[in-house]
Amino acid sequence: MKQSKISERDKKLLIILVTILLVAASGFFVIKPNFDKAKAVKKDNVALQTELDTLKAKEQKKEEIRQKKEEKEAEITEIASKYPCLVKTEKIIEMMVKLEEKTNITLTSITLEGLKPFYVGTSVQTELEQCITDREVYALFQQEVEEVDVLQLIAAQQKFTISFDGANYKAFNNIIEYFIKNEYHMTIDSMDMAFDSSSGLLSGSITVSAYCMGKNGIPYIEPDLAYIQTKKPDIFDTFSKSK
Repeated sequence: MKQSKISERDKKLLIILVTILLVAASGFFVIKPNFDKAKAVKKDNVALQTELDTLKAKEQKKEEIRQKKEEKEAEITEIASKYPCLVKTEKIIEMMVKLEEKTNITLTSITLEGLKPFYVGTSVQTELEQCITDREVYALFQQEVEEVDVLQLIAAQQKFTISFDGANYKAFNNIIEYFIKNEYHMTIDSMDMAFDSSSGLLSGSITVSAYCMGKNGIPYIEPDLAYIQTKKPDIFDTFSKSK
């Protein structure tokens, strides 16, 4: 039997063919899976980068919100510092005595409704059923404590009504100006006026609210009422200086 021999040329071609097959196989079984894995990793990296960018944006937003919060708290603190920390009946009486002196009118009555908290911490007090809380809050106004955080501020109003008669136009304007420019930041809630055509004078009543900011406001100083004496022995006394 005659044996066939593979020529050197065929051997080289065969080696080249086997090499090509090995390279192709490695590409299919090794390179392609690694390439697919690399594509998956790249996709995951893109997703992670997007999430990272989102977190960075949120962190930056958080810092902006924190700065704005601090700015607003500083504004609230500044506003609160301009209000008295308490308004008491004695202070209202003293102010009304000064009102009589300034305007040269006679008050026929003063009616006070009592201190009423309308803002406690972050809650607006709108319902009268909060009376127990109101009593507790009023007690807080009486306590000597340090300033509180802006989120624990207590705001209250002292509403009162004055009645008068025999006021001319200038005196009436002085009354309004006295309340508007008062250091106790008063607001005029309502007015009920009557004009006497025979005398040209006004009479009526004005309801006013004086505001205070518990703990963080201007310290309260008890007024000295020793110089005041009543003209009439009733609960709606008017006041004048002792002679």
